[in-house]
Amino acid sequence: TASDITVNGVITTGAQSYTGNGITVAAASQSTTNNIQINALNNVSINAGLNAQTLTLTSASGKTISGNGDLVASNFLLNGAGVNYTLNTATANQVGTLAASIGVGNLAFQNSTAFTVGTIGAVSGITTSGTLNLASTTGDISISNQITSTNTTASAVVINAGKSKNSRDNTDGNVVFGTGIRVVLDAAATGKIYSGSLAETTLATMIGSGTGRFRYDSDEVTTSYTTALSTGLYGIYRQRPTLSSAASDVTKTYDGLAFAGNTSVTYSGYVNGDVSPNVAGYGANNTINAGSYDITVSGAISGLGYDVTPSNFKLTVTPRILTITASASTKVYDGTNIASVLLASNKIATDSLTLAQTGATFSDQNAGTNKTVTVSGLSFSGASAFNYTLNGVSSTSTTANITAKTLNVSGITATNKVYDGNTTATFNTSGVTNATLVSGGMVAGDNLVVSATGSFADK
Repeated sequence: TASDITVNGVITTGAQSYTGNGITVAAASQSTTNNIQINALNNVSINAGLNAQTLTLTSASGKTISGNGDLVASNFLLNGAGVNYTLNTATANQVGTLAASIGVGNLAFQNSTAFTVGTIGAVSGITTSGTLNLASTTGDISISNQITSTNTTASAVVINAGKSKNSRDNTDGNVVFGTGIRVVLDAAATGKIYSGSLAETTLATMIGSGTGRFRYDSDEVTTSYTTALSTGLYGIYRQRPTLSSAASDVTKTYDGLAFAGNTSVTYSGYVNGDVSPNVAGYGANNTINAGSYDITVSGAISGLGYDVTPSNFKLTVTPRILTITASASTKVYDGTNIASVLLASNKIATDSLTLAQTGATFSDQNAGTNKTVTVSGLSFSGASAFNYTLNGVSSTSTTANITAKTLNVSGITATNKVYDGNTTATFNTSGVTNATLVSGGMVAGDNLVVSATGSFADK
């Protein structure tokens, strides 16, 4: 019929089939020792319990089957292509075997007890391109036939056995896989399988030992792991395994930063083929300055959710080797080899250091380019000095230029001559003395010989 149907208070021992537009199972429960099949063209509301040997629910694509009525059935078949099933709010669903083939539909179902994903008639396991969310309040979820999801989201598949149990309670609920049975995901999707005990090994076998796709001490509410999930399928256990750790002593060079943690730590007690606990900042603390420290480790947090038994160690921060460099200024020849320099270093930018030297000299006093300047007697002081060492180095070198000094010469006179047909002139330099040269710019103490050549303006 194309009309809406309300099923209210029917109790029978025969098989029941309801076909209509919108179907509502109202206040009274429906019970039969045979089968119940509900076929709708619109939304289905199950507001009271249904009890059958085989319960089949279907509707038209894009419609929703939902409700708080408890579903009790040995076999529970969902075969509406594109139908959205929201059946995770009833508190006492008791289904033995679930099978679903729902196309693009979403499926959310929670059983109060253990159940199996298996085969019902022609439908084997679960096939969907919508999201899949299965849970048991207590008890195992046994995956006896393959689950195939082509959904591409980060919540494509969520399976949660023992949902009522908190993290670190590994009782009353594991996800158990039959031999060779898998959950198949799209490559872009993420799937999460929440299970209780590490003693149940079929989940680890299905996901793959050593893949790193395991997390611990967590449930759908509490996430104790910090290493993010990427695409792919993950096994997430409520149980919290323990790792023992052995930390080696650490030596680091002063860098102005707090100690970020010991990376020389070995661990034992891995499960599921894990090879690293993803512990960040093992023994990290605010130690900065050079010195020797006994580090007491607390709060070593595993990114995967392991409980890490800590191991104390010694931290040695050695002084940073200070490299002092110099830059020399170009100077005008002054008769000395004394150089003027500026000092710089590789100190940490925020540290307080004063650099000093006792002497800076050119290789000689003469004018020239790229002349070697030697800086000696290097030292440093200041509030941060104890974090540094020159490591025995007391000098450095650089290069600079000595430019020639301008000399103004006076006291030269031209000698008179008889016409000889050329412009050649001779000069008298007897008037040039040390005194006139010094007044003209010569460095006192230097010795210069002055000569002159020239010509008359005409002959």
